[in-house]
Amino acid sequence: MKAKKVSSQKLMKMVQASIRRFGEFIELERPIILKFSNAKTYYGKYETELIVADTVEFCHIITVSCYHNGEQSIVDSTIAHEMVHAKQIETGNEADHGESFQHWREEIRAYFHLDIEE
Repeated sequence: MKAKKVSSQKLMKMVQASIRRFGEFIELERPIILKFSNAKTYYGKYETELIVADTVEFCHIITVSCYHNGEQSIVDSTIAHEMVHAKQIETGNEADHGESFQHWREEIRAYFHLDIEE
């Protein structure tokens, strides 16, 4: 299936809807910074970063590809996947696709009827 590329403005609205949808369920303590790319190699990417202002603060950075995320269902899966990585970091786990990821994957599947890819 051919990718449906969208503008970053339209994608931002879809991503915000996804974050609202999953935010109360996953309950992150740290802020999320959103970035957008035209990457063809990934749907979403998770990173952590220190922000230096008056203090040093840990935050989550989620980069979403405009190239792959053209439909709300795909955005939902991408954002849920990256938010699980954020939750892994907040709970002292590695941001990987191991046991804690699989736990959250099953929880999301049961609650939202949504499968998130590894």
